[in-house]
Amino acid sequence: MQFGVQHFLRLSFIATLVPAWMPARAFLAAVVGAGFLATALSFDSGRCMRLAGVLLATMFLILVATVQAPRVAHDLYDGHQWANLLVPVCLSGAGLSFAAVFHNQRSSPMTVLPAEDLPPRRSFLGRLAAGVLAVARWRPTFPGGPMPVTCLIRYEIDPFQREAFAEYASNWSRIIPRCGGVLLGYFLPYEGTNNIAWALISFDSLAAYEAYRGKLKADPDGRANFAMAQEKRIILREERTFVEPVKSTLRGGVPGGSC
Repeated sequence: MQFGVQHFLRLSFIATLVPAWMPARAFLAAVVGAGFLATALSFDSGRCMRLAGVLLATMFLILVATVQAPRVAHDLYDGHQWANLLVPVCLSGAGLSFAAVFHNQRSSPMTVLPAEDLPPRRSFLGRLAAGVLAVARWRPTFPGGPMPVTCLIRYEIDPFQREAFAEYASNWSRIIPRCGGVLLGYFLPYEGTNNIAWALISFDSLAAYEAYRGKLKADPDGRANFAMAQEKRIILREERTFVEPVKSTLRGGVPGGSC
């Protein structure tokens, strides 16, 4: 239920996560949100649960095939992308498990389960949610993988155009990944200095960064975002520094070991 509500509360942001080659991205994001809500209502009421399980699994498998699998293929050493792939795979398996259970019970799509069946089902959903959270927090490590280089960008922005810079940053969330960068995040000033913002983008190497720059300049959405920032004079100055991580300080890092 929460996933469905969040899809509608943050529809404009969710739409940016849909691949650029898909049409009507906001509509597709809304359809997914409606699917989450319909599944939650089905599981809570005990109606059409077999059908809901099949449709939920199908929706997550489409997400894997169109969004997460291509991102993993682009960077096999990115643990975050692997975790993002495993979450919908697990959820699709859960949906198919529900469908199988209610098929074996010969429960037709319109059968309403008795009230005494509700606590075990909710208990299972609680265990499923805990498992999915554990998968989402897991970050696999790959010994011998390429050492990432992170571009740290310091922006001096017009403090009266904070929202415009937030829009500029949000646009990069869908452009940067398809051009070869791993966007760690954009950060607005919160307290203290009100005109300094930051961005962190990781690459396998400086050569990968140069290839990324070429793709970025050729990307129509990237050029449009640059033009918008220049037209509105959002950014007054920016500086780039390239840094590498101290492995033992990263999540999952081991002193003296590989991360």
